[in-house]
Amino acid sequence: MILIKCASLLEENFSTRDELRDRIRNMALKEGYVTTIKKSKPGCYVIIGCDRGGKYRGTSVPLSEGKRMSGSRLVNCPFQMLGKKKVGQGDFTFDIKRDGNGHLTHLFFAHPSSIALTKSYSYVFVMDYSYKTNKYKMSLLDIVGVSSFNGSFYSCFAFMQKEEEGGYAWALERFKAILGPDQQPSVILSDRELALMNAIEVVFPGTTNILCVWHIRKNVLSKCKPKFEREQDRETFLSDWTNLVESPDESCFNEAWQHLQVDYKEKEFVRNYIKNTWLPFKEKFVKTWTGNHLHFGNRVTSRAEGAHAMLKRYLTVSTGNFHEVREKICLAIENQHNEIETKIASKKLRVIHKFRIPMFKELITHVSIFALSELLKQYELLTSSLLDPCRS
Repeated sequence: MILIKCASLLEENFSTRDELRDRIRNMALKEGYVTTIKKSKPGCYVIIGCDRGGKYRGTSVPLSEGKRMSGSRLVNCPFQMLGKKKVGQGDFTFDIKRDGNGHLTHLFFAHPSSIALTKSYSYVFVMDYSYKTNKYKMSLLDIVGVSSFNGSFYSCFAFMQKEEEGGYAWALERFKAILGPDQQPSVILSDRELALMNAIEVVFPGTTNILCVWHIRKNVLSKCKPKFEREQDRETFLSDWTNLVESPDESCFNEAWQHLQVDYKEKEFVRNYIKNTWLPFKEKFVKTWTGNHLHFGNRVTSRAEGAHAMLKRYLTVSTGNFHEVREKICLAIENQHNEIETKIASKKLRVIHKFRIPMFKELITHVSIFALSELLKQYELLTSSLLDPCRS
C-alpha cells in the first residue's frame, strides 16, 4: 500500500528537500512505517528509505538472540525513494539581455529562497560589485538584504559586461519586479558609483540612496593624507571629518563645516576636495539627513563585502562558466537559507529576561530579539530625555 501511495509522488515537484521528506514521512507513518534519510548530497539529491532497510554485517548471532529487542531492527526492507534537484528554469527567476550581434551582455537571476526573503524583508538592501567570479570577466552585481534579526541574505545577482547606467537600470527593473507592485525599499546602500546612483533614483524614486561612510572616509584619507606632514595632524583632521559626518542636526553640521574651513584655510586642496566631491551628496551620508530614513543602523556596505567573501569560498576559482557559477551560488544560497530558518526557530524559543515587561507582552516570540533590543533602546532614550549634543 505504501508503495502505491508514494508512487503518486513521482509526478510531483517539491520546492525544497524538506518538503519532499515530510511528505514521504507522513505517508509512511499513516501505514505504520518510519522513514529516514539514507544518503544525500546538498544541492544534488536525497535518498529516503525505510528505517528497517539494510541488514546487519559481521555477526553470527541470530536477530532473535540479540540484546536489542526494542526499537527499529533491520529486516532488509527494500523501500527507497530518490529525490533529485531539478536543474532548469524552474530553479531561478532569470532574464538576459543581448547586444545587436546576439552576444550576452547582462544576466539577472534570483533563487526562489532569496525571492521569499526579499519579499519578507524588503526595507534595506546593499548593492555592490564583485569581480573575478567567472571566465567571461563579467562583473557581478550582488544585492544583499537585511533580515529581521540583523543578518544578511542574498537577494539577487546580475552579471554585467559594463558598469553603465543603462545596465544598472535594467538590473534594478528586474529586482523591482521581484519586490512586487508598488513596493520600494526604504533604503539602498551603495558606494559613490554615479551610474548606479542615477539608476536607483530613476527606478526607485521613493527610495533613499545612502552612501557607505566607511568608503567615503577611506577615500578622504587617501586624497588628503599626503597634505599633512605630521601623523598627529592627520588624526586631528580625521576627527574633525568624523564630527562633520556624525552631525546630529543641520546646525551642528554647519558649525562643523565652518570649523573645517577655518582650521584648514591653508589646505586649499583639502577644503576644495571635500566641498566639490562630497558635500553635494551630504544628504546621502551625513547623519542629520540619513537619520530621517529607516536604515536600521546600516550606513556601510560591509554586508555586501562579507557576502562577496563567502560567495568566493564556494566558487573556489574565477574561471567557471555560468552553469558552474550558478550551481555553486545555488548551494551557497540554500545553505544560507537553512541557517536563517534555524536561527529564526531558535529565536522564537528564547526569551531574554529584560524583555519580560508589559510593553513587550504581545511581541515576545513574534518579533526578533534584535528588533526588541532596538525598541528597548528607543524606549530608554525616550524616557531618559537625553539629547545628543553638537560636537565640533
